[in-house]
Amino acid sequence: IERRQWPAAIEELKRVNASGDADWNNLMGYALRKQATPDLDGAKAHYDAALRINPQHRGALEYSGELALMKGDLPTAEARLASLSQVCNGGCEELEDLKKAMERYKATGKV
Repeated sequence: IERRQWPAAIEELKRVNASGDADWNNLMGYALRKQATPDLDGAKAHYDAALRINPQHRGALEYSGELALMKGDLPTAEARLASLSQVCNGGCEELEDLKKAMERYKATGKV
């Protein structure tokens, strides 16, 4: 994942297969979303799983908000931002990153 080699990252995550873990689901969603041909539905399923396991997972809240913007779903992104604001209680990197993505989306229509 750090090397941005998405197919290899996805294969390694499949090998580990920790689908009951919020971090694993968040990373799988991220890799699926970032690969050359994004699998947005697959990414959403993994972010949703991460948030079922841990509704306060900062990474999954941020990344699922960014995914919502990629799909043109501003209300969902705003809901994720509101959740992050509560979870972060005053600020965190994930909250700031999602705020920036939303500002960019509102200004340009792109994430």
